[in-house]
Amino acid sequence: MVIKVQIPYAGPGATPQQQAMTERTGSCLVYTKKRDLVCQLRMEDNPSSYDALISVIKTKGVGGLKAYFSAEMKSKDEILVKTGDVLAEQSF
Repeated sequence: MVIKVQIPYAGPGATPQQQAMTERTGSCLVYTKKRDLVCQLRMEDNPSSYDALISVIKTKGVGGLKAYFSAEMKSKDEILVKTGDVLAEQSF
């Protein structure tokens, strides 16, 4: 499936420190185009994977705030985001 992942955003006037704090305490929003999957990825659930995902989105994503990935549901509570290939910007 194709998902969109948006990192937590502190706002247009936020300092780099405020944005960093928001990323550490917030959750990434994840959803599909049809919204048949909507969830949040929290840093406390898997800190190393969360940090890696944030890094990929900031360096290769759209505006450093969102990116599109292929993903696979491993279980009701686990999603595998394939961060090796960032997809082109989608229409959602």
